[in-house]
Amino acid sequence: MVVQYKKSGGNAFKNNFATSDKHPKFTGNMMISSDVIKDLIDYAKNNTTPEEPENINKAKVKVAVWERTTKKGDPYMYIQLEAVPSTELKKDDAPFDDDNPLA
Repeated sequence: MVVQYKKSGGNAFKNNFATSDKHPKFTGNMMISSDVIKDLIDYAKNNTTPEEPENINKAKVKVAVWERTTKKGDPYMYIQLEAVPSTELKKDDAPFDDDNPLA
């Protein structure tokens, strides 16, 4: 059975304000739904895995990025965030299986 994570998405466009190679090439915004936020909080509260002490009380998110082009021909990135439910705390990471992200 394939696990379906709750998703939120956003876009990142070319950073026209970058003045050095240390600045990000793309910047943008992502709107995160309350369902995803609730899952992140639940995961962080339940993540007490002693074998990874650096991750205790932290939530795991999966991130995928697609390169796209606007109608004007400007490049941008579509970014999708998936909240990993706390029921998946001890399971292996599953790869993204979504060929058509929410646009």
